[in-house]
Amino acid sequence: MPTDLATAVPLLVSVLGALGIATIISQWFASGKDRRKSRAAVLTELAAVEAARWPGHGGTDVEDIARLRGAIRQLETAALIARIPRRSIVRYVQLSTACLHYTLEEVERYGDPEAAALPQGLYDLLLDAAEIVSRVAWSSRATRWLWLSRHLRKLDRAVESIEHKQFKSITENVERWVR
Repeated sequence: MPTDLATAVPLLVSVLGALGIATIISQWFASGKDRRKSRAAVLTELAAVEAARWPGHGGTDVEDIARLRGAIRQLETAALIARIPRRSIVRYVQLSTACLHYTLEEVERYGDPEAAALPQGLYDLLLDAAEIVSRVAWSSRATRWLWLSRHLRKLDRAVESIEHKQFKSITENVERWVR
């Protein structure tokens, strides 16, 4: 029986290989790169939605809405591939859609895309929702399980307590068709 490390390691690797364990372990380590890549894609698409939710790219309201919907579709696809729970994406999608509709109404009211802005409290809600998506993308399943429900409930309570009547109305309308 070999007792020195130089001969014991190759023997151990060959035994594990014969059992197929080495293959499973090497596939698990190799899949880590794919997981990181798919999670990074979620963050890339999150940034695309953030860019698409602002009006004034030289198009009409219909084009702005279509651009946002396309970006949301890409985010949802990336989240699905990365195995991100849909419930962590839904509230962000609702808020980003409501924010676009709100700013489109503000552009219509003032006639200038630069004059349209979200009130700070609404903007903070949107950032909180985006942060949840970002944290979920980089958290392990166990970590997600520990904090996700609590943070989503907190965000839901904040959305329900919105006092801005115009935005609350838009958010309620968006919630009907984004689930």
